[in-house]
Amino acid sequence: MVEEEDNDQYINSLNAEILQLKNKCRVLEDELQAQKKGVSEVPVEFEGLFQKNPELKHTLSQKIFKETDSFPQTPYSSPKKRPLKSSAAQLSNLSPDIPESEWVLKTQVPVEHKFFDSAVADLIETDILTSPSKRKRAAQSRAHEELVQKVQIENIYRMLGISTFPVVDPSDLEGTEEDEINIKRKMLGLRLELFNELERSFEPPYYILFKQNPKNSYWNIFRHTVPSYVGVEQMFQQVRSNGLLANQSEIYTFAKKVYKSLLSISVKTQIFRRTEKKEAISQLEIDPSCTSVSFHIEKLGCFVKLKLDATDVIACSCIPHENVSWNAQMLGPVVSLPDRIESLVK
Repeated sequence: MVEEEDNDQYINSLNAEILQLKNKCRVLEDELQAQKKGVSEVPVEFEGLFQKNPELKHTLSQKIFKETDSFPQTPYSSPKKRPLKSSAAQLSNLSPDIPESEWVLKTQVPVEHKFFDSAVADLIETDILTSPSKRKRAAQSRAHEELVQKVQIENIYRMLGISTFPVVDPSDLEGTEEDEINIKRKMLGLRLELFNELERSFEPPYYILFKQNPKNSYWNIFRHTVPSYVGVEQMFQQVRSNGLLANQSEIYTFAKKVYKSLLSISVKTQIFRRTEKKEAISQLEIDPSCTSVSFHIEKLGCFVKLKLDATDVIACSCIPHENVSWNAQMLGPVVSLPDRIESLVK
């Protein structure tokens, strides 16, 4: 129903625009006929001169025809005024007894856009000044461009990994006697996004929603999508033990702790996936928290199981136990594990 009303309004605006163009065309035709009539009427005293010199008549006629400025006489013998392209039909229909102020208003045409130099005027569309339909399309185009610009700015902030966004819980909305809507408890959304260098793309984002206590203005976790093995609640309690979260700066400090934990898991997983792509290992299995990893080394003919913490391999077992030194060599930073595996293969 709303679409039909919009279409009707659009059609009405187009019809009004067509009618305006027809009236403008009719006025221009009247002007042209009046100018041609003025050219054809030659004073009697110049007839003989023009008969002897027909080329002079032709030259003067062309000059008069091209002349666009006219100076019609105003009522009450007032000084001559210079209307902007007034039509002959308009002037002939005016009463000689009208006041000068009303005469000026009725003989002037709408002011057109003349702000641009003629060298660039053809490149700039100024029809929106008189066309409702083109104004509507131009407004929609500008709204789309502004939306795209805002999305691009938001994406720039999101590239940093930690970003916030406004959010409202419908259950916290309440009406007032003045037909306004109040929010009982403010909310804040936190978005965490990790860039996967191996895939060259961002991983699916994690979200944490906070609600503010209206009594003391402290923020609490309302909902989140962070995996349980990261320990978001424990991190939150640890941060709150050092001071209650009362502003966005303190929320950002908490967000960095969660982000670093997620990034550590992602980096360790990427290291093992990259090593598998190089065919140094096979049959790779990784648990979601990347604390337990197993794989097969074809060139050594052994199956390896690793136990990891945030950054290091803390335990290792090789099956079969042909060389005890392999276990010890697997221990250490995860970042340098591919180099240690390569040295064992050699």
